Amino acid sequence: MNITEDEIFSETEAIATNGFERNLAFIIGINNYSNGISPLKTAVNDAKKLVEVLREKYKYQVWVCLDEVATLTNLNQLLEKTLPEQVRENDRLLFYFAGHGVALNGDDGPAGYLIPQDAKGGNTNSYLPMTKLHDALSKLPCRHFLGILDCCFAGAFRWSSTRDLLTAPEVIHKERYDRFITDAAWQIITSSASDQKALDNFNLDTQRGQVGNHSPFAAALLEALEGAADAYPPAENGKPAGDGVITATELYLHLRDRVEIPTEKSRLRQTPSIWCLNKHDKGEYIFLSRT
Repeated sequence: MNITEDEIFSETEAIATNGFERNLAFIIGINNYSNGISPLKTAVNDAKKLVEVLREKYKYQVWVCLDEVATLTNLNQLLEKTLPEQVRENDRLLFYFAGHGVALNGDDGPAGYLIPQDAKGGNTNSYLPMTKLHDALSKLPCRHFLGILDCCFAGAFRWSSTRDLLTAPEVIHKERYDRFITDAAWQIITSSASDQKALDNFNLDTQRGQVGNHSPFAAALLEALEGAADAYPPAENGKPAGDGVITATELYLHLRDRVEIPTEKSRLRQTPSIWCLNKHDKGEYIFLSRT
């Protein structure tokens, strides 16, 4: 099955960084829906640009799953076979999904689903349950995991009990940094709450004149990873802002501030969230922004 540009990683390609052997990412983007499901305009572009940033700036090795490749069968194979066979304890893994999502009423709250490319509208058997995604990812042996979901009703991914959001520190001292990378970090960032839709092609900054390139959430995410989220400590005495480290919490804070406030073109509210999964300890998923 030809499912990725870099499906098998050789030992010679391994990247030793910050106590991790490899930076891995599993990126999904779907525009070309049919079977009664409306197509999207920016999801594939969002995914492609994220792949570019992760590879060039952060040296990630990436599984790429776009449009017709992102079928339910292929996604299940990746979750049940490819990732368990490839991901190791000393890897860190980022999972990103841009496409349709749906939340249906359930006994314990909204039952969330990601919508594969070949899904049939109204047929939940052709959807990927978020519970299944959660369970498959949680079985992976890696110490650090970050999931990023840019889809409608993404907040339905929330299973584990809420933990207090860490306050973004003004400076990350070495002992805190060491704890962040040593302890387990299992975090999820979602683009919208469990009862909210996520906007597709809408430009956050109308002054840029770049309408329709990315979703609001993806535009803010890309901006953040390019360095904008590295804002602590503030610039002073001729020194630039930041300490060269972007934590998942800092990433979320940037996304919240850029996405949650309704814009001039739309009064629709979209609220990013961050959750910790059951395997989380005292770690933080991090990006080194000055590489």
